[in-house]
Amino acid sequence: MYVALFEFASSLVICCVQDKANPLATILSAAMLLRYGLGEENAAKRIEAAVTETLNQGFRTGDIYSPGTVR
Repeated sequence: MYVALFEFASSLVICCVQDKANPLATILSAAMLLRYGLGEENAAKRIEAAVTETLNQGFRTGDIYSPGTVR
């Protein structure tokens, strides 16, 4: 039997106030839960593809924003 821990909580509340919230780790943790915890490979791939597509379109959160991207 295997045990896995997937953490979804963080200091998100504090980061939101400072415009530094970055939900990417939480979203990608959900993909890991789907893949490794529930065996839902296709669902995990769809989430990862959505994150990649969003970043490829230039969207960024305040903590990873740089000139030439969309905040």
